[in-house]
Amino acid sequence: MTRRSTVSVRNALRVLSPRTGRSSLVAIIALLASLLASALVPSSAAADKIADKRAQAAGIAAEIQRNYDRMSELDEDILDAQQRISELRRDIAASQRQVITAKGHMADLQTELATRAAALYRNAGSGDLGMSHTTLQEAGARAVYAQTAAARDRDMIDRFRRARDAAKSTEQRLAAAEQESQAAAKRAQDARSAIDSTNRKQQRLLDQTKGELATLLAEEQARIAAEQEREARRRDAAQRERERQQQNSPNNGGSSGGNNSGNGNGTTPPPSHVVAPNPRTQIAIDAAMAQRGKWYKFAASGPNQFDCSGLLVFSWAKAGVSLPHSSRALYASLPKVPKSSLQPGDFVYYGSPIHHVGMYIGGGMMIEAPHTGAQVRTRSIFRKDYVGATRVP
Repeated sequence: MTRRSTVSVRNALRVLSPRTGRSSLVAIIALLASLLASALVPSSAAADKIADKRAQAAGIAAEIQRNYDRMSELDEDILDAQQRISELRRDIAASQRQVITAKGHMADLQTELATRAAALYRNAGSGDLGMSHTTLQEAGARAVYAQTAAARDRDMIDRFRRARDAAKSTEQRLAAAEQESQAAAKRAQDARSAIDSTNRKQQRLLDQTKGELATLLAEEQARIAAEQEREARRRDAAQRERERQQQNSPNNGGSSGGNNSGNGNGTTPPPSHVVAPNPRTQIAIDAAMAQRGKWYKFAASGPNQFDCSGLLVFSWAKAGVSLPHSSRALYASLPKVPKSSLQPGDFVYYGSPIHHVGMYIGGGMMIEAPHTGAQVRTRSIFRKDYVGATRVP
């Protein structure tokens, strides 16, 4: 109640006395009621202020999510560039060895050609071409020898030219690979700079959310996440129903298979113990679950910090499986799995282009390293940007 309202109520109470008439009493009671009502109902200005704060919180929440998505995409760009650099380094090393081999072959052929040319020059200078015998038989033999020698010379020259061309081609490939490697390194550096810039922008946003605004922001983020999960579950249930109807139709005698993607009734708590389909996958899941609480860091693959694909690479390495450190590379290289057939240990992917991956643990849940400023955690797999799933064979 405002101070002005309090004063007005007090003044009205002072008017009351034993001599106050019935009509006056009714009027005073009406006055008191109106004063109390105005004091209890927020003013339009206060309501507008709350609405403005909520709108501000919604805008900040949307921008924060865009920044998270952007940083995840840049993280993938870094990993793609690093992977390409590794491939190019292997190509460069192989090309360098090929150049050395080709040049050595060229040098041997060049020495052989020089020796042959010197011999021909000496024979020509002496005037003795090896035809001093006068019999036709010897002359014919010499002619055959000369033809054979000439053919051998031509073959030697051809081999020299091929070796020279091979060396030149390999040197060109080497130069192109070195140039592409430099370009990939620059892409990685540019992506790192962009991540740092976006991270600073994100921190400024988070710093301005204090007090009431921070509470409203948390509420808005929770509302958006819950709404997106409900919508994703609704779409998933509709898809499963379509598949069930198709499988049970007269033209298809099959029956619908089971679905391990949750019960569709909202967020499901993570399983108390994840049971994998085989011992190797169990090792990977247990390793991933043991990392909960560790902080996210882009391009990191443990043991103390992780990005999304780095967590999976680290966990499956414990099971003796080597995987590429990139959600895009994982999706491209592993066998695809329909959502209705998900098993613990499978990978679930998000974003277009793909920039996030988590490990499915059953009950519609996954373990993930989400984004900068967050820790490894379990979360629902139901997101609007779901792309697909894969399985380590």
